[in-house]
Amino acid sequence: MKIALLICSLCLSFAAGFLFARERAMQAQKKEVAVKIVRQQQSAEVALHALRKQQTAQQQRQVLQLEQLEQQFRDYREQLPQRIILPVAWRMQHDRATHLPASSPTAAPALNQAGATNDLAALSTVSLNYASCLSWREALEGWQQWYAIVSTQ
Repeated sequence: MKIALLICSLCLSFAAGFLFARERAMQAQKKEVAVKIVRQQQSAEVALHALRKQQTAQQQRQVLQLEQLEQQFRDYREQLPQRIILPVAWRMQHDRATHLPASSPTAAPALNQAGATNDLAALSTVSLNYASCLSWREALEGWQQWYAIVSTQ
């Protein structure tokens, strides 16, 4: 009976030791995972901060480019007071590109309603379309970078 009691107590001690060691291993693993998650979050925050800083710099460059463009328009207007008249079709083509309609209206009715445009209006249209395109491209690239950062978490 003493031997059976001794074997039983040894088995219980072994089982308790095993369960205790397993619990400690699980706690250590949870702690390791928590530390890894915190590091990933910190890394993502640093990357997002850098992305915000980059986007702010891009926006400032865009503002500067638009200011330079406006100054060039003023210079052009002062240097060349006579205007060049462009055909209606030119303006309509660029208007369609700006608005990106689902279905473009036929040109015939618009020709009756629309008038010709001068070179300053044409330059303004092209330049503003180009600036919008650059802005959209930078926004898209920013979103792609943001997604790449947050999808790695």
